[in-house]
Amino acid sequence: MRPGNVVECCSSNGVSPYCASKMCDVRTVPNALETIAISTSCRTEWSKVSPCLADGRNHTDCCLKKGVQHDCLKICGGVAEPLTMHSLLCLNLDIAAIYQCLRQGYDTRPSAPQNVTVSKVTEDSVEVSWSDPAANAHLVISYSLFIRKDDRISNFKEVLSTLLVSSFQLQAQMHLWATFFILK
Repeated sequence: MRPGNVVECCSSNGVSPYCASKMCDVRTVPNALETIAISTSCRTEWSKVSPCLADGRNHTDCCLKKGVQHDCLKICGGVAEPLTMHSLLCLNLDIAAIYQCLRQGYDTRPSAPQNVTVSKVTEDSVEVSWSDPAANAHLVISYSLFIRKDDRISNFKEVLSTLLVSSFQLQAQMHLWATFFILK
């Protein structure tokens, strides 16, 4: 990912210019004063920033290896949830490690699949197809399709794990939400 794409994504997600200037440039780790500003003034904007920083990749394993505390792991995974007041400490302690993992992941992890489409929808099946990731497609080992019954339940069920297949016919109950994760 180019760093400019993160800035563009933050802008598209409605991140305030002040907070975007502090959080959305992964080339520069926020200094101590900026981290305090992020912790206080921009904490509620992480739900808009985190998916942009992660760029469809999960950097959690790197963050765990670097000792990032639990409350801040959602940033590493690109989870679109606001940080809580309990996250202030980990944000102040771990932001350098988080940004380092993000930058490292842009070079070593594939981005999310592109052009995910659902077609051939019937009462008991649906076809899901996609194309290769824009970044680091050569690093994809397999695709996994996870599904859940509705967007309020966070429990996903893996229904497919396959080597480089770009289409899948799913026999399932309708009204299911599908989410893709790339495993490397």
